[in-house]
Amino acid sequence: MAHNHRTEHEHPPHDHGHEGDAHDDHGRAPAEPRDPRDEQLDAFVARVSAELAEVDPRRIAARAGVEYDPEAREFAVRVYGRLFAVKYPSLGVHELAAEHHERALWLRVLLAHYFRTADGTPLAGQWVSLRELPGGLMYERAFQGYSGDELARGFGPDFARLRELAAQYGAKPLAIGDVSFWLDVLPRVPIAVICYQGDDELPSSVQLLFDAASAHYLPTDALATLGGRLTRLLLQAGGASTPR
Repeated sequence: MAHNHRTEHEHPPHDHGHEGDAHDDHGRAPAEPRDPRDEQLDAFVARVSAELAEVDPRRIAARAGVEYDPEAREFAVRVYGRLFAVKYPSLGVHELAAEHHERALWLRVLLAHYFRTADGTPLAGQWVSLRELPGGLMYERAFQGYSGDELARGFGPDFARLRELAAQYGAKPLAIGDVSFWLDVLPRVPIAVICYQGDDELPSSVQLLFDAASAHYLPTDALATLGGRLTRLLLQAGGASTPR
């Protein structure tokens, strides 16, 4: 299954512009047809929400490694370093540092998978490639193309700038390769970025790794989506072009 940076866990925003200035007989702009894929994703979130409603939210929080406020009926979840309040069981999302509600469908789908999959298994403390996770071999080649290869092109051969940018997302240094760091993308889903500086014979390279227990918190294709989104965040922060 080839990745083109869109999985069932992520869907890019639409262009809501209209051609011309078409209106109906009452002067209202006609409603734009909704992408059927978005409707499927909304239905998925609704199904998971119904499943979660049957589970004690304190149990969900313990498994996912997050806090739960019983009065507000909200989970507190950090995603790429940003703190969100997530309503139980609807999975409505609000960024605590902002005055608006986060409407990104990809985020609600991601959190639906996270709360549905998380089983509380301790992290292994061992970094593995995507191909070493269940079903990861089918994603590995495409994943490397839109994650590590893009970071190598955007920041190599001197990766100090990449490490500095990653610090704004809470990254911590590692002692692997020439430059490396790791960060919690979700409370129990760390991702490591390992950089090797090139020379006259070998080009620079970057690889994204996951904790060996990551499949206890997200499906493998969702983990690939997380790594792809992290890549785009880092490229955008550095002013580089984003993956195609």
